[in-house]
Amino acid sequence: YVAGLSHVQKSDDESDDSPSVKVDLGKLIQTLEFHQKQKNKILSVIPSTPLEAGLYCIATGEIRDMLAGKHTDIMTRLLNNHAEHCQILTAFIEKKFSEIQIKLQKKPKDIEEVTEITDYMNTIPNNVQPLKDQIDAMMQYNKVLERFNLRARALRLGLVHDAGDVLVAVWARVNKVR
Repeated sequence: YVAGLSHVQKSDDESDDSPSVKVDLGKLIQTLEFHQKQKNKILSVIPSTPLEAGLYCIATGEIRDMLAGKHTDIMTRLLNNHAEHCQILTAFIEKKFSEIQIKLQKKPKDIEEVTEITDYMNTIPNNVQPLKDQIDAMMQYNKVLERFNLRARALRLGLVHDAGDVLVAVWARVNKVR
């Protein structure tokens, strides 16, 4: 079921301008909210205590937990996959800033290389703007994890960083490049 959802677009080849994964956050949030509502509906409709039916006693608590657990499992899988997508986007952004930093750390040997570096420095604002857009997307990706309470678990697993910490680290790198 989770693999069949269409909220993720993957490309086999990671181009220089975009990461290999794009997530339709609207579809993802809609799917997560649907399963959250279904879980809450099950928990509110099916009693946790056994029902007596004449000589029989029906253990509804186990059925209730099993049905609610299926929706919880689907949400957890979706959020874990999304945390991996966040990590892919974070790695992509970090790689791009590293490339800029490497080019700027090059020590010129003659006046022509100084001119090349100066010309490159003049293109940095144009090179950084798409990365700012990617940072905004990364922040939105992480907000979904935080909204559905996966943040703490994902942080422990090392799948995703705190959104504020990532922004501070990326911003520090941007300022280094400047």
